[in-house]
Amino acid sequence: MSIGVCLIEDKVNNLITNKISLQDLTEFSFIIGANPSKGARSPVLWNKVYKAQGRRTKMLPLDVEEANLEKLIMVLQKELTCLGGAVAVPYKEKLFAILSNNCNETIRKIGAINCIFRSNPSDQFFSCTNTDGEGALKPIAKILDDKKPLKIGLVGYGGAGKAIAGFLQQYKDKHEILLFNRTIPNKKFSDEREINFIDLKELPSKISEIDILINATSVGSQNNLNEKLIQREYLHKLKNSSLVYDIIYDPPETMLLRDSKEIGLNVINGMEMNLLQAVLAYKHTNNTTLSLEELKAIMGSSD
Repeated sequence: MSIGVCLIEDKVNNLITNKISLQDLTEFSFIIGANPSKGARSPVLWNKVYKAQGRRTKMLPLDVEEANLEKLIMVLQKELTCLGGAVAVPYKEKLFAILSNNCNETIRKIGAINCIFRSNPSDQFFSCTNTDGEGALKPIAKILDDKKPLKIGLVGYGGAGKAIAGFLQQYKDKHEILLFNRTIPNKKFSDEREINFIDLKELPSKISEIDILINATSVGSQNNLNEKLIQREYLHKLKNSSLVYDIIYDPPETMLLRDSKEIGLNVINGMEMNLLQAVLAYKHTNNTTLSLEELKAIMGSSD
């Protein structure tokens, strides 16, 4: 390991709560969050591709406390052997605030990022984007593209919720989008984003109108398995034809999806979204000639 790589390894390890090794690597990518080392799926997916390509590259999980977040991203930005990487909860909005000058206008409107990259290998500054929205909508694209107008209930306006809401705007002339959240922004904020914000407390009274219910919060994930925002009694009010879509992938079946299945509703979990956003983010971050379909095939393989 060169002196330069050894130095960056020490700097990073001094800022994170887990430990990484850059031994035998010529370059690296990362997933940065509160605790991605405890089960984030992206390192498994990206490292399959690196292995298939025979690259001495790895995606490494970086567990960081908020107090060290900006210091860490600045250290990584200065190191050109760092390609960029993915952003996990709860820092999609916080890292957007740090890197917003290097985002395009679409991403600025979303206000959250999940992918950091260099526009070219010698670029001294990170750029950023968000692949959550595109990845989330692909599994339900056929339903959204159908002629029938739908009511879509999106729950949560955190990092992923912002991205999904942003990408749903392309359907606003066809489908009605209701965004349920615990806090309601002012009218100017809502009007600028053309989003109909509704207090989450009102969901029980409106749920019977909804055709697609999307949970974009982390409630029900591994960190809070026994929590749910939407009680089973309210799910009974959904139409028999309604779809319940939980973007959480770990566990593959949340309490929300389990309740919905037992009632007889159609359900989708976040596994496909997670794979698709990882494919899109890999393409942004890594210099590769592999197509999106080729990347999806490698990442989705069982070996």
